Amino acid sequence: MSLYHRRRLKGLLLLPTIFLPWIYAKTTIFSKALENSKNREKHFQEDVVNNIYEEDEYEYLDDDGTGYHYPEHDIAMEMASMEINPGIFVDDDVDATVRTAMDLIVAKLENRLRDLFSATRTAECRAKIAEHVALFVNSIAVEVGLPYSEYVLENTCPLPTYDFDDLPEGVTLQDVMNVEYSSDTKTFIDDANDLQLLYVVLAHDKISQTIRLIEILSRNSENNTFTHIPNFVVHVDAKSKSDDVWMNLIEYYADAENVHIVPNEMRVPVNWGGFNMVEATLQCLRYVFCVEPSFCPENGPIEFHKLIHLASTSYPIKSNTEIRETISKFPLEANLMNIVMSPNLPSFDTWHYFVECDDALHRIYRLSSHLGGGVKLYTSSQWFTISNEFAKYIAFGLDDTESFVHAWTKYARHTVVADEHYFGTILRNTDFCTTHHNNNFLFLQFNSWDNELKPEEKDPSLTKCLFPNPEHCGRSPSLLRSEDLHVLELTSDLFARKFDDEELLDAIDEHLLFRGDDWFSRTRASDIALNISKNEIVSDHGLIIVEKQSIDSSMPICLGTGASGNFVKLLPCFHEEVVPTLEDNWFTGAVIEEETPTENNIIWSIGRCSTFGDLTFREGELVGLPDGFVSTGPRCQIKQKKGMRANRCLDADTDELLVYPCRIDWNQLFTFGTDLGESPMASRGMIESILPKHLVRGEITEQHYCVGTSDVDDYEGSLYKKNENNHGALRYYPCSERNQLLEFLFVPVTVEDGLTGEQPIYQDYSIVDEL
Repeated sequence: MSLYHRRRLKGLLLLPTIFLPWIYAKTTIFSKALENSKNREKHFQEDVVNNIYEEDEYEYLDDDGTGYHYPEHDIAMEMASMEINPGIFVDDDVDATVRTAMDLIVAKLENRLRDLFSATRTAECRAKIAEHVALFVNSIAVEVGLPYSEYVLENTCPLPTYDFDDLPEGVTLQDVMNVEYSSDTKTFIDDANDLQLLYVVLAHDKISQTIRLIEILSRNSENNTFTHIPNFVVHVDAKSKSDDVWMNLIEYYADAENVHIVPNEMRVPVNWGGFNMVEATLQCLRYVFCVEPSFCPENGPIEFHKLIHLASTSYPIKSNTEIRETISKFPLEANLMNIVMSPNLPSFDTWHYFVECDDALHRIYRLSSHLGGGVKLYTSSQWFTISNEFAKYIAFGLDDTESFVHAWTKYARHTVVADEHYFGTILRNTDFCTTHHNNNFLFLQFNSWDNELKPEEKDPSLTKCLFPNPEHCGRSPSLLRSEDLHVLELTSDLFARKFDDEELLDAIDEHLLFRGDDWFSRTRASDIALNISKNEIVSDHGLIIVEKQSIDSSMPICLGTGASGNFVKLLPCFHEEVVPTLEDNWFTGAVIEEETPTENNIIWSIGRCSTFGDLTFREGELVGLPDGFVSTGPRCQIKQKKGMRANRCLDADTDELLVYPCRIDWNQLFTFGTDLGESPMASRGMIESILPKHLVRGEITEQHYCVGTSDVDDYEGSLYKKNENNHGALRYYPCSERNQLLEFLFVPVTVEDGLTGEQPIYQDYSIVDEL
């Protein structure tokens, strides 16, 4: 079993390696449906899930659809069929035989309705379910297409669409995903302080968290210059348990001109996976623009340049000044939204028709995902920053029968987890697609698929699979903890979710938002630690990472990726003729780049680094020291400096050492051991990856993992030869398994001076000294 639960490969086997990290960080259940569809996974029916059929009866098709038996259709027909004795129809009375046939035919339908009704509380909900079941049954009776099977909308986006599995020559995944604003219309605001922001917040419970979010986003910029005060529109879940939250917010902000609580008549009960998650946002938009004059802010429509949509469990991780500066760099017409840029076409067994009532979703039947008119479904985030114009288009389009929004909403209302495709599908199928910038600047962390958890590991409030096959169910964002401060500091995102820890929010205020009076407004901590080479730990040419016990051997060995592949190995640090010329303690100075084998790709850089704790460099050793709030010293990226994998980072997402495209996440941030590093943490010279606590479960019982090998005592050049042929020789082991771990020295690289041959002198360094 892979150390980190096969997290990279679990849901994305078809996607090229370079794009896996982005998809994993930014998508949830809707992409899970795409995954199952594209990979042609086993399409289990309910009885199959319940083990009525043995797993080995299910076989796979070749990519071209031939070569293997694929029995799902036969199984489905067996489940739906019934054997009827002709003898029961001998009566010549047609009406009587019809009644007899109906009694037989509807038997299974009665069982299905019984299951559906058992999950309801009210007559209104049962009537709603019956009406929608009738749509499907009566479609057969009157010989018309099933609901939405022949639905046609119009796609007016002038831009091309792409299939990740069939990209045109010369087009890369980066090209497709890195969508930037492309409209000819570009209006910018001169002063970021004049940017009018409107925050739309969806709240459920925990009134203190909602108030804290509003208060922190209302603060003036840190340099005390005049800033336009943002407006807030808050929707509170209409479930009865949230009524006190709504009433208390009304009272608390009774005199606040910039905080608007959506009226009780416009509140909707929000259920996980249901369209009401979208409806709550739509109600806010209607309120903002006074679509219905009877439900309107006291002073009329709210003026704004940008609308930022957040959950009350979100929190800023950059100052208000940085939020304004970042957003104002984009045209006012720009819409900042995370969208998976390959259209989604869920398969027939992963896409269902739902109705929402009695605070629950009720699955009626399968739903066609083929929409006419060239319309494509897109996986996207419901948390976004959008323009006034796009927000108004949605708000007024709901009641405009000629609008794409109106037609799309009729269909989307019956889909599951509509919040993960509703807004992105509108943006990418209308003229607004040219205003799209593919980043919403919101940090989320997804680490576990719901169906991977054991029953005792699941939070009952999050057990919400709505599909017959639990393999089609997805994830919710992980709660962020103090250990995530390193990631939150270094990410370029402006906001993060989900939070439920007041102490962590206090730490964000102190360490990220308002550090050192006005110091943070002048200098960002992440800039100070952007790359250690700026601070003379190493030269601009990077460093080599030398296995410590090999420094005096016939061939010192270093971490490198070699001529091909993404696996990290132990490879020769020098050309053979160089080793005899090395001085004693050569590792305390610097090495010349030309003395290292280019094909081994052993040159790295350290950084970016977080600033929590202290990081020192002395005589080849990097040593991390914790501070009072976090358990380790600074955490840093370890990045390839040269070659075809330049700017790829060491990654701890599997138990083998690999490099992947760099991103800011826990599995690409490493810390360095200290003399204080007692088991299970790293000691001096070790490279350590720290697993988030919520992933320490089941077979994984350790949180601290260090770089090591099963051949830890095999030096004198033989170890690197094994690594050349066996990329798995380097792995992450629990830091408590000291006999498996390796220690390293970090030696700066320089370029030989053609005139004097002299090399620069490297000084001791401490991040804390700089701060």
